[in-house]
Amino acid sequence: MKEILIGTVMFFTLTAWAENNNEMMPGWTEDLVMVVAHGLSVGLVQSTERDYYNAAANAGNTNPRPFPREALKESSDALFSCTTRKASKNWSFKEYNTKAKKISIQLFTEAMKGGDCKPTGFLARMAQ
Repeated sequence: MKEILIGTVMFFTLTAWAENNNEMMPGWTEDLVMVVAHGLSVGLVQSTERDYYNAAANAGNTNPRPFPREALKESSDALFSCTTRKASKNWSFKEYNTKAKKISIQLFTEAMKGGDCKPTGFLARMAQ
């Protein structure tokens, strides 16, 4: 009986800690975090792919290696999921929306320097 009581207390303590640790600032929802993160990831992948093929064309390369779209997408999805979640805990959505570019650049720069949202996969190799 004592073990069950201790286990129950630990469960509720950990649950309360997890809930408090995941609090978002006003205006954010889980769906909104996913939408913003997806938009940032798509933007990075599309602009990087465009720049890659433009650079190849400008260099006279008419047959460049295929752009690693899936590898970049996978890596940027993880990165922007983390940075957007971090934004949701530090700025209200209204404040984020007003300063989105500045905040996103700040969080991206911190991540690329090895911060909380340190990139993995393709982006980690690019950052080296």
